[in-house]
Amino acid sequence: MSKQSKVTAVTPSGTRNSFYLFEVALEDGTIANLYKKSNNPWIEVGQEIEYDTKPNARDPEGTDTLKVIKKVGNSAYPDRSGGYDPFSNKDDRIRKGGVLHVASRLLAPQVDAMSDPELAVDMLFDLARKIDERMKEWQAEK
Repeated sequence: MSKQSKVTAVTPSGTRNSFYLFEVALEDGTIANLYKKSNNPWIEVGQEIEYDTKPNARDPEGTDTLKVIKKVGNSAYPDRSGGYDPFSNKDDRIRKGGVLHVASRLLAPQVDAMSDPELAVDMLFDLARKIDERMKEWQAEK
């Protein structure tokens, strides 16, 4: 049966096998281990979560394992539930990264970045903005 509580502490506790381990303390007094594949717990202090715990399979007397069912309310970390997020700018970041890559490949033979790095960066971003504008115009064509 799931419960709901606020996170009061998230402490990195090393790794186990190929997982990162975090000790999580909740407002209701629960302390449990959270296992993640990346070094980011995806929950933060003050975040309200719906969760479940289960006994540690290897050490029944040890700390329980935490399973976050869902986050409640706002968070600095995106909800990883797979739902649509209208405020996500992931596509925008990907497009801009691609544009910067193209611009840097076009400018590389023409600019000696070591002689004037500030000028090289200015030229890179100016060209990237122009490419981005043209891509948007092209995509808007019907």
